[in-house]
Amino acid sequence: MFNELKEKIKKDKPFLDLINIRSVKKMPSYGDLKRRFLSYGVNVRIRDSNGKFYKLKVSPSIRIAKKYERIINLVPHILPKFYGRDRNYLLSEFLDGRTLTKDESLDIFFEAGKMCGEISKYKAEPNKKKEFENINCKIIKSLLKKQVISSKDYQKILKSYEYLAQKIEYDVVLAPLDIKLSNFMLDSQNKLYFVDEDGIDYNINGVWLDYLKFDKKQNKAFLKGYHSVSPLRFFNNKEYLRLAIFISSLHMLDFFLRLGEETTEYFNYELRHLLKIAKIGKL
Repeated sequence: MFNELKEKIKKDKPFLDLINIRSVKKMPSYGDLKRRFLSYGVNVRIRDSNGKFYKLKVSPSIRIAKKYERIINLVPHILPKFYGRDRNYLLSEFLDGRTLTKDESLDIFFEAGKMCGEISKYKAEPNKKKEFENINCKIIKSLLKKQVISSKDYQKILKSYEYLAQKIEYDVVLAPLDIKLSNFMLDSQNKLYFVDEDGIDYNINGVWLDYLKFDKKQNKAFLKGYHSVSPLRFFNNKEYLRLAIFISSLHMLDFFLRLGEETTEYFNYELRHLLKIAKIGKL
């Protein structure tokens, strides 16, 4: 698959007016490369004729590339320098730096939280909320179609979601969806970046809370940074948190379904988690 992708890039010659691509190298990606490409796209490292490196995202379609382009242009100060889009290709700076480790100072975790809070300041248009709810219902239905839940559990999950969505007042915002150490990088000047444009999309504010896996002090510093720019008013509302975690698990299940990984341990864990939140069964 990678060799095919490499040849396609060389044939398409994206950004020819800006760079002359000399080499294409793999970058880490999750799951099967072909499935990842067909669902979300993949990132590669390219080098131009002057020896400069870039990150090139190859999206599965122009539509998806345009979506990423819109998101990147909303938060250009959060992500590495963005050079633009050429058809289904997106070109960004390749950072010379390192990903965060568990031994970073609390100040770094505060800055990471502040950065994620900055992302969440962007609220979706009013019609986006209805679209968001329709998407969630479709994902629930896809679990039934894929036969990973029974008809009885489908009805229970759907009713649980509709109950929470109607009861809880919430905003759909531009949200960081994948908060983990490897998605933050410090460049050679110690400037912090969020480097996973795939991990930003419109969702309920706080959808990431269930995946905040730093230690206690680091979590506290992160949340303090987030709250400094985007108040966590919902943090003490148990029903709101239940909805956020429900949606988080639902979207993770959709992610695995898109990659064809519905038989994995991770999928089964998220499914059990969703059922528990919908008050069906236990972890």
